[in-house]
Order: sequence, then structure tokens, then C-alpha cells
Amino acid sequence: MDGKEPLTVSHLLELHKLILTRLDDENAGRFRRVPVRIAGSTHVPPNAMKVPELIDAMLERYRRDAATFHPVLVAADLHERIAGIHPFVDGNGRTARLVMNLHLLQNGFPLTIVSAERPRRLAYYQALEDTLQPEMFRQFTIERVEESLRSYIELLG
Repeated sequence: MDGKEPLTVSHLLELHKLILTRLDDENAGRFRRVPVRIAGSTHVPPNAMKVPELIDAMLERYRRDAATFHPVLVAADLHERIAGIHPFVDGNGRTARLVMNLHLLQNGFPLTIVSAERPRRLAYYQALEDTLQPEMFRQFTIERVEESLRSYIELLG
């Protein structure tokens, strides 16, 4: 992907393949073909047969939103939708965070890290869990981007 080229299915699969290669070569870069459950979550991902059409619809909405909404909101929504569709057997969260950061970088924002420390990780999961209130995940993402910006400003002195 160069510059501000919009995300495609091929890009999504390529990013996932980078994440899972040598961890699970059989599933790396491939949409799931089996049902999955998310440990500790009440969210039930959609039927595997629907994944390709749901991803196509998500990418169509992403292209529309990217032309209209603030990049941080678009990045948050993109992450949340990938996580909700759960298109892969494994690596969904890592792929969603990578795609979110790719969009942020393409739009002049710094890499934004979701801390693995327990309180922050639990807040991340809770914000994702409440799919009926997407504003929660947007707010969570805005706060993480602000933290990243503050860190970079501090480093610059």
C-alpha cells in the first residue's frame, strides 16, 4: 500500500498474512471458513459464509466515511467493524489494530498503541464489547490517539 491508497480486501488479507505467517500458515491471509467464538465475550461473530460480503460492505462504508469524517473516527470505526465481523480464525485484534494504525499514519497521526496493561486492556475489551454504543469505542480511540500525540510532543521537547 502506498500513500493514501484506500484499503482493499487484498490489503486486508496481506496484512493478516504478515501477522499469522509462521504462527498459523494454514489460515494466514485467509478468511475463516468455520464458526468462531470470542473468549470472554457475549458477541457472536457472523456466519463464516457471510464474511466476504460483510467485509466488502465494510470497505465500501470505509471509503464513504473516509471522504466525510475525521480520520480518527474513521480509524476507530474500521477497527471496531473488523473486530465485530471477526473475519479470521485468529489474529483479528492484531489485524484490526494494524489497519487502524495504517489509516491513522496515512492521515498524519502517530502510531497509536493499545496498552497491554490490564486496566487499559480491560477498557479496550469493554469498549469493543458494547457494539450498541459505537461512541464508546470512538472515545476510547480518541483518548489513545491523544496519549500518543502527547508522548510524541514530549519526546520532541
